[in-house]
Amino acid sequence: MSFGVGAGDLIAITTLAWNLYKSCRESSEEFKRISQEVASLHVVLKETEEYLEETKGKSLSPTRRERLLTLVKGCQGVLEDLKTLVDKYESLGTPQQRAWDRAKWGLENLADLRDRIMSNATLLSAFNTSLAKYIPRTPAPEPH
Repeated sequence: MSFGVGAGDLIAITTLAWNLYKSCRESSEEFKRISQEVASLHVVLKETEEYLEETKGKSLSPTRRERLLTLVKGCQGVLEDLKTLVDKYESLGTPQQRAWDRAKWGLENLADLRDRIMSNATLLSAFNTSLAKYIPRTPAPEPH
C-alpha cells in the first residue's frame, strides 16, 4: 500500500487501539465504556487492514486513497489523545495511587473523546462498506 498510509502505519494504529483497549478495560466504569468503543474501533481498523492486504490496495482511486488517509489520521489522532490521558493517569504501582488515579479518571470529561472514537469507527466502517461494494475482493476458488 503505497498511497500515503502504509501497511505498517495501519498495523501500528491497530496495535495502539488494542493496547489502549487493554489499558482501559480494567479501569473505572467510564473507562470500561470507552474501552468497549476502542475495541469496536480496533475491529474496524483490523477489517480495513485485512481488506487492503487482500487487495494489495489495488483499484483505489486517488480520491479514495485520500479519503482513507483522512480517516486513518482521524483514528490515529483520537487514539493518541486517549493514550495521552492513559499515560497521564497511569498508576505508580501502589494500591493507594491506583485508587487515586481511578478517582481522577472520573473527573475527566470523556464524553467528547468517546464521541470522537465512535465517530471514527462509524466513518471508517462506512468507508469499508463502500470499498466492499465497489472494489471486489479476489474471488475464492470454486469448489470441485
